[in-house]
Amino acid sequence: MIRALVPGSFDPPTKGHLDVVERCASLFDEVIVAVVHNPSKTPLFTADERVELLEECVAAWPNVSVASFEGLLVDFAKEVGARTVVKGLRAVTDFEFEIQMSQMNRQLSSDVVSLFVATKPEYGYLSSSLVKEVARLGGSVGEMVPGPGPRRIEGAPAMTDQQAQHAPTPPVPGRLAELLEELITEIGNARAVPLSSNVMISQEDMLDRLHEVAEELPEELRSARWMVRERESYIARTNERAQELVNRAKAESEQLIAENYIVQEAVEEANSLLRNAEAEARRIRLEAEDYAERHLAEAESILGELYRYVTEARAELHTALPAAPEPPVSQ
Repeated sequence: MIRALVPGSFDPPTKGHLDVVERCASLFDEVIVAVVHNPSKTPLFTADERVELLEECVAAWPNVSVASFEGLLVDFAKEVGARTVVKGLRAVTDFEFEIQMSQMNRQLSSDVVSLFVATKPEYGYLSSSLVKEVARLGGSVGEMVPGPGPRRIEGAPAMTDQQAQHAPTPPVPGRLAELLEELITEIGNARAVPLSSNVMISQEDMLDRLHEVAEELPEELRSARWMVRERESYIARTNERAQELVNRAKAESEQLIAENYIVQEAVEEANSLLRNAEAEARRIRLEAEDYAERHLAEAESILGELYRYVTEARAELHTALPAAPEPPVSQ
């Protein structure tokens, strides 16, 4: 039995996630949707809530189950007996990140193999972060999230608290610069790791500061970030479409060249047959003329001999005849 893992945060699950899971269900004997539980993050839904949501979404596929895990993915894969990790790819940017994760997992465990599945074009723009951002701003996510997801997102405490505010609190002027300066100072004063250029810092403190920086970003900058991502996704899809057109044109060109080559070969073969036929006809005609000339000469010789024989026979005949008696003289 081949068992595969489809890992992710799934906060919340999207239709793009289910597209990947559905295709895996038809490829593997058993599929485990692995929900990552990261204590250092504050998700929209808890790990248990995400598992519950996913179980409702994948109920139609009997060979798909849902579980949560904490720690290294390769350790969880060994625990459940899975050797294949499936990740969905939306654009080139996803591939650059996922290939690094794949190589790291391969380094940690040579038994785990990563498989990349390209999402459908209609889900190429879709991500959990984008869904939460749209919902936070009051937009509808019914076409992006399956099952009870839209209703659960609207009722999430974090989302309710944000929507209850009439207007977002504008960032304090200069606060973003202060946070960045604090980060630079903290990293500059961090203790160095021996024999390397790395430093040791508190992951929890750094994540808290980065979250604070993210909250202080102007709304225009956040919107621009999504625009850039959508632009990159559109460019990637356009490049794929252009490559498909190029490949199709190349295939058609090669087919036309092959057909033209066949036609040329046929014409050359026909010309060769025609030339051979003409040469054979000329040879037969010359042989026929020679044959007729030879037999006509023989006939002429025979006829000449016959004529001479007849002439000689007539001459002999006249010589052998007695002279006619003279008539009597009357008295």
